[in-house]
Amino acid sequence: MSRTISIRLLKIRDKDTIKQWFNEFADRLYTVVYYRIGRDSDLAADIVQQTFTTALLKIKEYQPARGDMLTWLISLSRNVTKKMLKEKNRQISLEPQLHSVNGRLFQLCSAIDTHPLPADIIEQAELADLVRRTLGLLPERYRKALRQYYYEQNPIEQIAKDEHLSQSAVRILLYRARKAFKKHLLNSAKSIDHIDLY
Repeated sequence: MSRTISIRLLKIRDKDTIKQWFNEFADRLYTVVYYRIGRDSDLAADIVQQTFTTALLKIKEYQPARGDMLTWLISLSRNVTKKMLKEKNRQISLEPQLHSVNGRLFQLCSAIDTHPLPADIIEQAELADLVRRTLGLLPERYRKALRQYYYEQNPIEQIAKDEHLSQSAVRILLYRARKAFKKHLLNSAKSIDHIDLY
């Protein structure tokens, strides 16, 4: 483990140490997880994020004599991966419920996972305001990440450079932002009488 990262400071949740810890190991852990699960970048980002959360909660259990930090994180990620894959399978089984969302809203939510927001959809009068309101509900860091990636179409490498983050951190940020956007968008849509979700 890097001499610059103190287990003692991790145990007391020192913010700078946690940031250093994440930056040192996130990219390598992401690479391992990414290939292990079949190159699903969003799921890999979520697994990495959850693995670090779990590791921080269990940091007192870490024993350097039994292996280095990366090995320990990879070991923790295995259980996180199993849990996430089970949850993903459950979510996939629920997707047909979304097909009744006037087609366009479903297309908008689906597209944000892999493509820029489709302008022809978000510019439609009945959805444009909904999208603007949804973006307004998100934390600034999420709004900025979505704007940089989808509207300005900046690559992850450029966003990472501009924001002084690792590429893994940007992927995780974008995944969280998309997840929050979809959640708020669907919740907002449910409150509009003329959009029937079920």
